Amino acid sequence: MNALRKDLYSRFGVAKLLDRFPDLSTSPSNPGELVLAGRIDFRTSHPLCGEFDDWFTIEIRIPASFPAQFPEVRETGERIGPKFHRMADGTLCLGSPIRLRMTMAKAPTLEGFVDRCLLPYLVSFSIHQRTGKMPFDELHHGVRGLLDDYRSILDVSDDSVCVGLLHLLCLKKRVANKRLCPCSSGKRVGRCHNTSLNALRPIAPRSWFAMVLANLLALGGLERPDSTRS
Repeated sequence: MNALRKDLYSRFGVAKLLDRFPDLSTSPSNPGELVLAGRIDFRTSHPLCGEFDDWFTIEIRIPASFPAQFPEVRETGERIGPKFHRMADGTLCLGSPIRLRMTMAKAPTLEGFVDRCLLPYLVSFSIHQRTGKMPFDELHHGVRGLLDDYRSILDVSDDSVCVGLLHLLCLKKRVANKRLCPCSSGKRVGRCHNTSLNALRPIAPRSWFAMVLANLLALGGLERPDSTRS
């Protein structure tokens, strides 16, 4: 094991995860990343189908920048079809970028990622496969699902207001607070939606929110907010 690989193994807490899931193991990987592959077993229960056991074969590709950058996960047993919350490249869609970042901020470890992001997805699919119903709220695919989730996080009902608030997360706090709030309250942000924005600012740098906003605008063909508004 080379020095970088050994550092990632230690920093990510791989040994602890492998103790829980002994059918997972490290796999060949590119420089600067770590790959775990194999089987994840779980036992759970839900009112829709009672208590049950299940397992999936997966590959988790973990970048060296984790947890700032999310792992990519693939289901390799061909159980999960392309229509069940999968990205175009075949990786599992575990949630919107901001939702995942919020989740990882609470448990920035590999075990936290598996418990809070991956297992809920696998459990949802397993219950859906058994019952034909989704056990949790389900987002739409694509930009519609992203906007719905971001509106929920920011506690607004309008897409354009949501995009405007995301834009403000790309600005310095003291600059954003002086702008008129996109919700059309007539108030400046510092006296309006600053609580929602302040809850998100610690989870990522402004440059990350700028990337999220740029991707959202590109996906949806949405109008960029007026950055000169005062």
